[in-house]
Amino acid sequence: LLDVLKKNDVKATFFLIGDNVKRFPDLVKREHVENHYVGMHSMTHDFKNLYTNQEYVKEMKEDQSLIRNVIGNSPKLTRPPYGSMPGLNESLRNEVVGNNLKVWDWTIDSLDWKYNKLPVDVAAAKIVQNVLAGATSSKEIVLMHDIHPQSVAA
Repeated sequence: LLDVLKKNDVKATFFLIGDNVKRFPDLVKREHVENHYVGMHSMTHDFKNLYTNQEYVKEMKEDQSLIRNVIGNSPKLTRPPYGSMPGLNESLRNEVVGNNLKVWDWTIDSLDWKYNKLPVDVAAAKIVQNVLAGATSSKEIVLMHDIHPQSVAA
């Protein structure tokens, strides 16, 4: 994916789960060096832990620390697993703000994760169709996952 973005002079925002920061520090460094934004996406991606147990900020701060150790600075943007609603209630939003963090949601869900069982070219076409169908503005924030080959192909 990074090669495709570089070839097309496109910048992206990568929201990383803590385990992936630990497993792929060289990719995290490359994302940063190539001027993509690296933000937090939690440690567990577990709805109950993040929202029901009110651990959102704790997990994001832990993820932030891991990222800081790799790239040398502390990102402020968080992307809530499953989106901010309904899990990120008022209390958690206040805690996010109080910890100098920001929440970044998407405007279009590409649904790329749904197409793992389809051939990559078929899945990529569906992803593009979803994004184009959802676009209402010339500037959109599209949710995609860099772990799926169909997402890269799209």
